[in-house]
Amino acid sequence: MMTYENPIVAQGFFHTPENFGEIQSWIEQHDADSRVHVLTAAMMAWNLASKLIDESNKPQVLRNGATILERRETDDPNIDVLLCSKPTDNGVEYVTWIQNKEDAASGYDGTYHGHYFNGHYDGDSAWRKANADFWNRS
Repeated sequence: MMTYENPIVAQGFFHTPENFGEIQSWIEQHDADSRVHVLTAAMMAWNLASKLIDESNKPQVLRNGATILERRETDDPNIDVLLCSKPTDNGVEYVTWIQNKEDAASGYDGTYHGHYFNGHYDGDSAWRKANADFWNRS
């Protein structure tokens, strides 16, 4: 399971309403000519928030076909440890990788030093072994 990172950073300079009704009440305080513009901006922000949440919920898939299940930072700001699953002819394979962020930003997977755990041969223990390896490496 990927750790959740909120893609929408709160802006402390502005009040955070409790619900959309509070926003609607504030919009209705404006004159009729301004109200349509303020409502348009509010709905555009709403749609952007919806889009960012949808995008953040999509699984991240590497170019090699592996799906990132978990990502952890290391002491090196350029290196992350990944726990991934990858479909194989025999089922699923779990792998822990070191990822170089600069390589990943250049369009490569940036993954090195993989430890592979084959679900076909190891059964359910493959997941447990991969998960333990992930936590030991991060």
